[in-house]
Amino acid sequence: EFALRVACDKAAAIARARPDALVLGADTIVVCGGELFGKPRDRDDAGRMLAALSDRWHEVATAVAVICPGGAVQTRLARSRVRFRRLAAAE
Repeated sequence: EFALRVACDKAAAIARARPDALVLGADTIVVCGGELFGKPRDRDDAGRMLAALSDRWHEVATAVAVICPGGAVQTRLARSRVRFRRLAAAE
């Protein structure tokens, strides 16, 4: 639901400025152990996220929203279960 909302919000922001255009918005999220992973703030945060995903299953959800001229909206969501291999600290 979060990914769908963000994809729709992204598309709507552009569609308001370009009501004549076909607009595509998309968002991808990662959920692991009940934690929603956003974009890392910095290199250290990225390292923390990768360490948390190492040797674990998690879910990746990608949502797309298409807004047509006239305002009709179509959405789709794809979910995948992903398992990282165990990552070495140097990686």
